[in-house]
Amino acid sequence: MTLGVGQIFSWRFSYCLSERQAGSTPSSTLIIGDAALLAPSHCSIFAPMVVNPKLGTFYYVQLVGISVGGRCWPRQVNIAASEFQVSANGNKGVILNSSTSVTCLIQSTYVTKKDAFRAGTTQLNLTTARFSLFDMCYDLSGKDVMKVPIVVFHFGRGSNLLLPASNYLLTPLACSVLPSLGPAAASPSSATSSSRVSGSSSSPTHPES
Repeated sequence: MTLGVGQIFSWRFSYCLSERQAGSTPSSTLIIGDAALLAPSHCSIFAPMVVNPKLGTFYYVQLVGISVGGRCWPRQVNIAASEFQVSANGNKGVILNSSTSVTCLIQSTYVTKKDAFRAGTTQLNLTTARFSLFDMCYDLSGKDVMKVPIVVFHFGRGSNLLLPASNYLLTPLACSVLPSLGPAAASPSSATSSSRVSGSSSSPTHPES
């Protein structure tokens, strides 16, 4: 008798990614089966997965909103919740992709996030310098400490992922690392557990609501 994957692994898995500062040889853990039911804690959340019948090879998660600086959208800003949902023809949605270094948003969502972030960082010097695909950068010359808006990903079933400031700012220029995928609204977003932050800036960042 042949057993299916679901019968063997109980349709559960937990993929625990190591911290970005874990060192030169970090290791991550993949737990399959009933042992994947980790106890809830301040450092772990659970998000419902979504099936896309058109793209069954990707892991989709139910993202219901993103808030910047305490202002939650799509509820309070003019972005439809459908931007995060898999459409009937298999477009849009949010893919969990551990092979990417940054979270990419579709253009309309990115512009709203970018405007909200700018509104919360008027005390910082926005520069015309660019770094790779990041188009919103700040000059931190002479700053020992800076405060930036809190960024939270809101998932289904009330799960909220509060991102550390080092996960959405790249130093030493301090560029936002939630870039746009471009104007193609049909493209899915990609949500990752962490964003790559590199450089040698000594200026710590502190999120604020």
